[in-house]
Amino acid sequence: MSLSSRTSRVPPNQRTGSSGAAVFVVVTTSLLGLQGCKGFIDVDLPQRDPELAVFAFASPHDELHVDVFRVASAGEAATIESLRINDATVVFSRGDMVDTLSLSADGGYVANVRPTYSERFEIRVVAPGYPAATAASAIPDRPSISGVDVSAVRNDEEWIDYGVSFTLDDMPGPTVYSVGAYTQRPPNEQTQGVEWTGVFLTGTDPVFRTELADVGALQLEVTIPSGSPLYLSDATFDGERTDLAVETRLYFRQPPLEARLVVTAMDADYFEYHKALELQRRNLEDPFAEPVALYSNVIGGQGVVAGYAREETSIVFQ
Repeated sequence: MSLSSRTSRVPPNQRTGSSGAAVFVVVTTSLLGLQGCKGFIDVDLPQRDPELAVFAFASPHDELHVDVFRVASAGEAATIESLRINDATVVFSRGDMVDTLSLSADGGYVANVRPTYSERFEIRVVAPGYPAATAASAIPDRPSISGVDVSAVRNDEEWIDYGVSFTLDDMPGPTVYSVGAYTQRPPNEQTQGVEWTGVFLTGTDPVFRTELADVGALQLEVTIPSGSPLYLSDATFDGERTDLAVETRLYFRQPPLEARLVVTAMDADYFEYHKALELQRRNLEDPFAEPVALYSNVIGGQGVVAGYAREETSIVFQ
């Protein structure tokens, strides 16, 4: 078995970060909490002051897209679209550069420029009738990976266990990474084109559990429906080069045409927000679980503005 690697781009529908799903959790969590009181008590629920919710996940790899909503009132039967704000002024700034975003066809706001690596940025949103909402975050350095290698062991008649090892040159300072993978399969009658599918990875190295035990090695299920990335902290190898390995199992009768290993570096805001989402998701299955507050770094409103940077390598089996 031989392999070759090259840098490439994750398909747009598999981008890291999804503000739409995030907003859905914000709205449904509030509404579900209120439904339990309906019909049992008759009280006037306090009305909260008007407030904006702002969501943006910024990266040099992708067009900057900002979603702006109003926070639903207590007891309001709201939908995502009914909460969307279309008359806001959204400003993205980094250093001396200032860009006013344009309203896009999907109701969000799109920047004319992209964030850059290793630089802080700010997003400020103003809309009639609402206090200004502001958040600042940073784009990490682009991850550096090398020495990608793949091993394969046929474990029975239908499955192959793959091991993927690589070297990560860690950047100085606290950083959280995610490691994900996608497979590309040939067109068929259902897909009518090349299909990209997330691969469920496992990581046996203890580094995948360092400082992350509260969410069980962080198999987050918030970015790729059929295969979640692993998350890890650099607490044990800060600023050093380290070797990492992950494993997966694939059905051998449909070998992927191409597999992509994607390593993403993220700021603390990105990590804390997605961790809270995962804990909320798990608590929906446990009626006795303690409520989890959704992480927010927006001043004067709700939501999250966060940054990430990724590196990916295409591995081709021949």
